[in-house]
Amino acid sequence: MKKIVFISLLASISLINASEHKLEKIDPNSIVTDTSSTVTVLKEDKIVHKKLKLINYKNITYNKYLLPYSYIKPDKKLYKSFLEENNIVNPLVLNNLFGRVFNSLAVKVSAFGYDWVLHKPNYAQNFYLYWIEHFKLSPSDRFYIADYLLRTNQLEKMTFINKGYCMSFFKQSLRAKCKYYYGLKKYLETGKINGALKSAAEGGIEEAKKIIKGE
Repeated sequence: MKKIVFISLLASISLINASEHKLEKIDPNSIVTDTSSTVTVLKEDKIVHKKLKLINYKNITYNKYLLPYSYIKPDKKLYKSFLEENNIVNPLVLNNLFGRVFNSLAVKVSAFGYDWVLHKPNYAQNFYLYWIEHFKLSPSDRFYIADYLLRTNQLEKMTFINKGYCMSFFKQSLRAKCKYYYGLKKYLETGKINGALKSAAEGGIEEAKKIIKGE
């Protein structure tokens, strides 16, 4: 099953031709984590091969009315950019990460693959929940997860973004993005345009501007 899904993933994102980039053999004798990046040299042991037993969350689907509110607008092009940013440029490395949960990068590769490329939120749910429960979330992590929860109408799970958290950012762009998700959650729950959403619009978030203008 995983093999079929993985082949479908490769076909969807049209990875760089292997003739242009030779596949590098992974050293099975050691695992080295580069603290300056998220890339990990994989070790051939039980930890690397730890796969998540997938649950089919049949009730988790995309809400077509909420998709336009997405800030990241996920698609296979965004996924390919994500892979390239993390130096995942050949199928072998992708295969060693996809469907596994031994580190946060593997979880992201799997969550985004099922969500952004295969459009299977019922399976992506497994990895987003694992991500929330087992890893410390960075600001960008929270925004990615919030966007997924928004598109699948799971606003009640967006507890990790709140007013206090948004106010902790000194960088205006991060604060605006945080307030967009926080303000949007409140707007969808109450139907009222609140201060957080207005602040997001003032911070340059086009999606917030459109909501306030009633577009």
